[in-house]
Amino acid sequence: MRRLTLPLASLLVLPLLGSDAPTDYDGVAAPADELEGTWRLVAVRADPGQPFAQVERSGEITYRGGHWSSRFGFAARAGTYTTDAGRRHLDAAPESGRGGARRYLYRVEFDRLWVASAEGGRVRPQSFDHEGVTVNEYERVKK
Repeated sequence: MRRLTLPLASLLVLPLLGSDAPTDYDGVAAPADELEGTWRLVAVRADPGQPFAQVERSGEITYRGGHWSSRFGFAARAGTYTTDAGRRHLDAAPESGRGGARRYLYRVEFDRLWVASAEGGRVRPQSFDHEGVTVNEYERVKK
């Protein structure tokens, strides 16, 4: 009887431990990374010495499961992305493969995302405040 107790107890307890998927405090699945979600472009800064300029015609970009898609005006694009959260690196490649991967620096604070690029993404910027670095500011779209 004792030999049967341990395997039987394991079968009853293991399902209660749940999966290894990330979860929020409410038991809802947490995003795989902090970029996950849809973001609306709200402002752009092309010169570190200047304030952000509000954009008149904003677009949206969505990051989900290693894939991104964007719509700015009539232009829709998609591709894949990877992040290094510790270094705040974002690498994004278009689906078409044309132009190759772009390298960015990013920062997320609450419902704001800032993405910095240099030379159109061909060179990863070292900071948000260097000369020649363009910074796009996004706000999270609540759905």
